[in-house]
Amino acid sequence: MLPEARVQLSPLPVGDFSVRFVDGDNRCGARQAADILAETLRRQGLDCTASRERPVVHVQGRRGRGALRFAGEESGRADLLVVLDESLLARADLRRTLNPDGTLVVATPRAPHAVRRGLRWFGGTTATVDAEGISDETGAEPAAALLGALARATGFIDPDILGTVTWIAYDRLWPYAAVAATRALSEGYRRVQF
Repeated sequence: MLPEARVQLSPLPVGDFSVRFVDGDNRCGARQAADILAETLRRQGLDCTASRERPVVHVQGRRGRGALRFAGEESGRADLLVVLDESLLARADLRRTLNPDGTLVVATPRAPHAVRRGLRWFGGTTATVDAEGISDETGAEPAAALLGALARATGFIDPDILGTVTWIAYDRLWPYAAVAATRALSEGYRRVQF
């Protein structure tokens, strides 16, 4: 579904892996993005269960396969932190919620090095995407663009499966928004900066 979908994917992570979505306005964007990610990883072969408590995804490895669940209480630090609201970068505790060698994906038009400098976080990987700009162009939620950036930043999320799951999720809720959401997903995948 995405133009760059024929890329070589990294193997699925084995062992514990957690993803945390942070959204300042408490909009449904973070929860919906977490739901879409959970379904995508389930379709990629991970055993999944979901709870709507908090937009945190935890992958617990078992002999090469994993169990994916939403954790009501976040335990430890996230391996991947997805920030849907740029204003949250000013929070002092944001840096403490991410593993030192983790991946940070932020919805901002700023360059990744500017985000690193602002957070004083120089470990791991930082990726940025102008999700609001893409949202304005496509008419979709900014979370859809962030999911595309997330797929490219991790390397193990299959963009074709992600596109299909995104289409199904948006088509179920707002049939007219499915086209815009998949366009935003594709643009987020294409425009992410490292």
